[in-house]
Formats: sequence, C-alpha cells, structure tokens
Amino acid sequence: MNKEAYRVLCQSLKGKKVLGKYIIEEGIGFGSYGVVMSCKEILGGRTLAIKMLSVEDSPYLDEANFINEINQMAKLYRCPNILQFILAERHG
Repeated sequence: MNKEAYRVLCQSLKGKKVLGKYIIEEGIGFGSYGVVMSCKEILGGRTLAIKMLSVEDSPYLDEANFINEINQMAKLYRCPNILQFILAERHG
C-alpha cells in the first residue's frame, strides 16, 4: 500500500461501523500487512486503535502468519510504548 491508497482508504472508512461495535475516526498508519485506524467503541465510548490485517491483499500473510501476527501483538502488552492488545476477530 502506498500513501495515496492509504489516504483514500482512510477517507472511505471514516465514520463507518466496523465489527458491529466500533466507529472509525481516522487513520493512524499503515504497513505491509494492513492499516491501523483510530476508532470509538459504540458502547462505552472508549477510543481504541484497530489493526486491520488483510490476508487477501498480502502474499506473505497466510493463515499461519496471520495467527502468528496476532500472537506477537498479544505478547507486547508489557511494552510501555505499545498499545494494549484487547482482542482479535475475523471479519468477512
């Protein structure tokens, strides 16, 4: 993904409901496996970051690597400069 594609994606997702419980606010960043978006929890109102990984769009992120990426994120909860991992859900 390049910066222009990321910008267009962020614009298209802003204000959309994700996983039935979050509203996308804005983009935070992007990388090889997907994008990170700021969102608001519909019930509770917490501001969270959602890392959306795309198995279909990446030739390097198959099912095993997808699960490994989730496990690696979950292990980083003790790092002070890393957001706390809350949950992983499959969409689509």
